[in-house]
Amino acid sequence: MQSEQIRFLLSLTFLLGTLALFSQPTFTVSSVEESQGEAVCLDITVEDFTQIQTLQFSVNWDPTVATFDRVDNFAVATLTTANFNLTQTDDGKIGVSWEDFSFEGTTLNDGQILFSICLQLTGNSGQTSAIRITDDPVAIDVTDVTSMGNPIGQTLIDGQISILESSSNALILYYDDVDITIGESFCIPLRARNFQNITALQF
Repeated sequence: MQSEQIRFLLSLTFLLGTLALFSQPTFTVSSVEESQGEAVCLDITVEDFTQIQTLQFSVNWDPTVATFDRVDNFAVATLTTANFNLTQTDDGKIGVSWEDFSFEGTTLNDGQILFSICLQLTGNSGQTSAIRITDDPVAIDVTDVTSMGNPIGQTLIDGQISILESSSNALILYYDDVDITIGESFCIPLRARNFQNITALQF
């Protein structure tokens, strides 16, 4: 009888651990390519963002490639510029800290934008920089309504900014990054630069 109880407790522990793993949110930073001097906005999108109670983290980039402009496109009414630490933007760092004071938790759709960070591409043509979610200067911490203040973990996916070479007038074709869920239909926009006096095209 005792051995059966032990097996039951072990199975329950494994099940709860598995459920906790599946409930971890994913934060994805988009990528963008643009010409020197252009302003760009990179989206931080989410998946499995379910009944989140608190979150905090930092976003880092190379300040020799891009300078900070603003944060925008807030998904939650209670998330505003006041929730951001913007004192180290010259070093390529911002922090965000937010809490759902309703204590019911906030749920967002998969692929929904949590917020966007907008930068000016001030580096040289051909330069690139990773855009990473880190714990500098604000430590990473995410909780939900069931975790009793304990971190639930998260998955982080980096983005990248690239400054296009400007020394050529050659036709440039490129496509956007698209975040999708399994089984979802989607379209990938194909974009062009220097599309002038083109009489034929094949690829």
